[in-house]
Amino acid sequence: EEPAAGVLIMLVTHNPGHIPVTLRSRCQSWSINPPAREQALNWLREQGVEDATAASYLQFAGGDPVLALELQRNDYASLVAQFKSSFSQFLRGELGVSDLCRGLLSAETAVIRRLINMTLNAYCYQSSGVDADAQSRSGADRRSAQALLDLRQRAQYQLQVEENNLDLQLQLEDVLISLKQILSRRLI
Repeated sequence: EEPAAGVLIMLVTHNPGHIPVTLRSRCQSWSINPPAREQALNWLREQGVEDATAASYLQFAGGDPVLALELQRNDYASLVAQFKSSFSQFLRGELGVSDLCRGLLSAETAVIRRLINMTLNAYCYQSSGVDADAQSRSGADRRSAQALLDLRQRAQYQLQVEENNLDLQLQLEDVLISLKQILSRRLI
């Protein structure tokens, strides 16, 4: 059960909650934060990414320059723009949830997860009365904020398709319908 003397085992994860407690209790935990914004932007410039593009992709990637470069190479900004347009149509009742999800499924699963999480985070910030930079603004709606936080947590768990046998499209439909219901209650 215990490793032999002189053995070092490293577990690297973006989701420490998915490591069983029996393993985590025997581990030292180190968080590795992304580099400073200017350092990340300089690195992206060195990789040939233009300044404005680098800044927006760095924001998409939560400050992770390697992920920003990967997202830029996969034209994530176009997917975001397309999703925003389709999602607006869905909210107005001009597009069905199945059609919205079919459009998403052309992307990789990890990209879909990132897009859904980004959308839920944006609405969480909006409902809580702060913007994405944690600047206060008016318009807090505690009930909606709590419902959105609950949905975000459920979506993060639910969309881990490698860990279940559920159909990704059905899971996406469930999350997006729930989001639409929460947003519709806010407008009433």
